[in-house]
Amino acid sequence: MSLKISTLKYMMLTTLFCCLIVCAVVRPVAAQPTVKCIQAGEASDILEVDDGWWEDRRLIYNGIPARILLLLGHKRSGQAGSIAEKVWCEFERLGRIANAFDPSSEISGLNLQSKEGPQLLSSDLTLMLRAAKKIHQLSEGAFDPTLWPLKTLWREAAERGRAPDENELRAALAHSGFEKVQLAGRGRTEAIFSDPLIQLDLGGTAKGYAVERILELIRQLGGKAALVQLGGEVAVFGSRGEEPWKIGVQHPLDAGKVWGVIENPGDLRVSTSGVYRQTFEIAGKRYSHIFDSHTGQPLPEKILSVTLIKIGPGGSSAELDSAATAVMALGVEKGLKLAGQLGVEALIITNEDGRLNEYKTANLDRFFTRTETQP
Repeated sequence: MSLKISTLKYMMLTTLFCCLIVCAVVRPVAAQPTVKCIQAGEASDILEVDDGWWEDRRLIYNGIPARILLLLGHKRSGQAGSIAEKVWCEFERLGRIANAFDPSSEISGLNLQSKEGPQLLSSDLTLMLRAAKKIHQLSEGAFDPTLWPLKTLWREAAERGRAPDENELRAALAHSGFEKVQLAGRGRTEAIFSDPLIQLDLGGTAKGYAVERILELIRQLGGKAALVQLGGEVAVFGSRGEEPWKIGVQHPLDAGKVWGVIENPGDLRVSTSGVYRQTFEIAGKRYSHIFDSHTGQPLPEKILSVTLIKIGPGGSSAELDSAATAVMALGVEKGLKLAGQLGVEALIITNEDGRLNEYKTANLDRFFTRTETQP
């Protein structure tokens, strides 16, 4: 049996995220053709969707929906295509660093070798690992980016149609534990693995880091305001004008409904993690893609989704991405505590005996409105 990822639900969720970013759409105007981005593999199709606002979308990293929306002054509108190309090339470059499914990526090369002695890393991989390390420590190991052997085991189990037994799970967990990875001090890009057979998986950090990096790139290239979205990771800077930025949170059991809307007039970061996003089946039973770092089992579907929100400038989308996954594993009480430690707002939706409940931080209602209506 092949691994069945719920791609349709994933894409519907992202469409929902995108359609709730409010803008007055006018007749699209194509940007001037630009030099084809060899790294990204295709030229940009960025369009002007409102006065000075430009938008482009792609599926990247094996089908994850990505979107950029940026505001340029009239004097810079001719640079929209060039900026978009640089953005997609940067996404591609980051994928070649952190995509463990890509055998040619930096992280895959690191995973395949025995890591004796200090390992020299790229600056981007180092920064991703620093963000992951912070959340690993704050969550007391609930978030653990060393579970690549476990993920591989469950993928192979789905292909053969039989769940792993306890011996297989123990073997997959034998060389895990992010506490076995020590990062060099600030300004250095080295890591020491006390277990040389550790294998990394930054799937819970890299998308947030990519959004963060792209947002800063657009700012550096002259964008006055922008939104960057990659799957469930969204970050914005600047003003949307008279209307606030609006980010929809999907109903976890109905892709056609919106559970609620996050609104803010300025800088904002949002990360959503859910058991419904990428699922797989074994012998007719559905499993989550997020695993318990202690038992090796996929998480039960009690917590359906976690959305973390950072209001205002600053913050780290890489940390937010990691933390959303951590809250899934920690549970409601400890998850809300983690959100408080990070100074972010949280929305946790649970399924308790067939009844959906939401738990949230004290200040969330200042920015969040429950809707649960058709988009």
